Amino acid sequence: MKNGRIAGTGSYVPETIWKNEDLEKMVLISPEGIGRGFATPNDTQQLKKLLSPVIGTQAFLDGTSKKALRLLAEELFYQKERMPVDFVKNLKQNARYGKGAQASYAGYVTRFAAADTKQAFASLSLPFLLIWGERNVRNSAVYLEEAENLQEKGEFMLFEDTAALPHMENSKAFGQILKDFLSEEDLERKAM
Repeated sequence: MKNGRIAGTGSYVPETIWKNEDLEKMVLISPEGIGRGFATPNDTQQLKKLLSPVIGTQAFLDGTSKKALRLLAEELFYQKERMPVDFVKNLKQNARYGKGAQASYAGYVTRFAAADTKQAFASLSLPFLLIWGERNVRNSAVYLEEAENLQEKGEFMLFEDTAALPHMENSKAFGQILKDFLSEEDLERKAM
């Protein structure tokens, strides 16, 4: 296989990925654009406040505190004992520091960059595997059924007893499933 892409955990998948002719297969993990779609005016109502120098900075510091990020991390994992020891520390490092961190936080909280990728997903022609965590509270598994109604060509999998990060909560099973999916084409070629 020459190229592949794993787009993960609720992230927006740009159309340049959906329609990239160099890709042979794609794995998607609970992509948000299939479920919740575009941000609504209600979602983005707080954007200006979150970007303001004083009130926004305080909201950013509160929202990226260790306690707030620990609560977020606990939503991302159904089986808390499977959360890597340094997960919250790494989440804080990525959320709090770096150029544009406050603007990124504001965009995340308000879903400012959210997109509706249903149409692009429905027209996807390359083989794909769509994985959803059964207990994903941030991007409900009900959207997996919606995705199945949009697209008949791919493979769909509901990971039991996992939330938003099934690849981290059950990495051994995920790795095997990924290996099997990516090697399917090689098996088909050998059978010919």
